[in-house]
Amino acid sequence: MNGELTGLTGEYLSSVNEQVSVGKMSARKCQREEGRELLEVSTGSRLHFGLLELAVGARLRFGGLGLMLDDPGWVLQFDSQVSSLQSSTTSTLHSSSPEIFARIAQVRERLRQLTSRPHDAQVNILHYLPLHSGLGAGTQLATAVAVGLILSERSVPEAIEPTFNPTLDDLVHWSGRGKRSGIGLFGYLHGGLILDEGHSAGESELSRSITATSSVLPAEWRVVLITPDCVPEVTGGYEASLIEQLGGSPNPKRERMLDLAKRLETLTRTAGDFYDFTESLQQYLDAAGELFAAGQGGMYNGESVTEAVGLAKRSGLRAVGQSSWGPTVFGFAADLSASQQIAKRLQELRPNERWQILICTPARQGASWRWVPD
Repeated sequence: MNGELTGLTGEYLSSVNEQVSVGKMSARKCQREEGRELLEVSTGSRLHFGLLELAVGARLRFGGLGLMLDDPGWVLQFDSQVSSLQSSTTSTLHSSSPEIFARIAQVRERLRQLTSRPHDAQVNILHYLPLHSGLGAGTQLATAVAVGLILSERSVPEAIEPTFNPTLDDLVHWSGRGKRSGIGLFGYLHGGLILDEGHSAGESELSRSITATSSVLPAEWRVVLITPDCVPEVTGGYEASLIEQLGGSPNPKRERMLDLAKRLETLTRTAGDFYDFTESLQQYLDAAGELFAAGQGGMYNGESVTEAVGLAKRSGLRAVGQSSWGPTVFGFAADLSASQQIAKRLQELRPNERWQILICTPARQGASWRWVPD
């Protein structure tokens, strides 16, 4: 029983003792009753190609362009028959797992305050997306958690599919995300290439509405991700202060970037040429890099990211850039065969096991959910 999702996200920070069952797909599950089904929610990841505008009060502030990928992403299971208060936390994930657990706990608490319901289903993390990697992991996690906790409380799985259809506003409300960029939220709902038109002139972060459109890329195109082993994180208060510093005056290339973004949308909707698309996208990426150069010490955020961009271009990738603040670098290949050859070339140029190289498919739809046998 599979169901298409349309959703968004949320984030928090707390040292709440969150009880979360963690494991891999092959790991032994907690013992449960036979014949039951668990809710499973799967997300993709988000590439952010850059914001159009940072200046307070300016048109298109926090608007931008991005792309959803089918993988990597989160896969979460929800067991409403096992209370989170009865389960234990076992971390086999990643050094950031305490932060992951805290974010889950805070989404749970937000929903409790909004709905006056317990939302205490156990959350099992089957696959995870690293936080602070430039792939929108926090937004995708919070959205999946909010949707999963609400949906897992429904008593008859077969009866939910035609009735559970949350709106973008629902998911913003549940998650608390989307105060700046709305690309990850809209992408969670629809997938594809997303153009977020940002704030209207004079609109504040507290009152912003998300106005965005999406279009799908040709099925044969591929994206290669390169994640260097280290780069300074830009999150939270530090990110906010950087944006404030960089937004002292309107972006002089804002309208040019918007024209490029609309051209890219048109090319995807008319089965445009791969080389035309990637050339226009590279122009957009270069303009976005210039907007943030003063805050990150150049077009890219640090020496490792700059090196990865150079290697990606030398290896034959097109439309190469840094996703959000990095450290993940991306580039496009025309098809699977080309992406495999380029990935091999990258490994030869930089035989460092701590650099992760991954071939991905652009998402043609949003996140999904299904009921699976226990």
